[in-house]
Amino acid sequence: MRLTLKDVEINKILQVLRKEYDVALQHFMNIADRYKIPYTINNGISIYE
Repeated sequence: MRLTLKDVEINKILQVLRKEYDVALQHFMNIADRYKIPYTINNGISIYE
C-alpha cells in the first residue's frame, strides 16, 4: 500500500485533533476537580460519586 499525500495530510490533522482533545479534556478535568463536579471517564471510572 502506497501512502499518498492525502493520507499524510489526514494523519497530520488527526494528530492535531487528538492533541487538542487531550488539552481540552485536561482543562475540563482541572475545572471539575477544582469545583468537585462529578464526572465519568469513558472507561467507567467515576470521580466524586
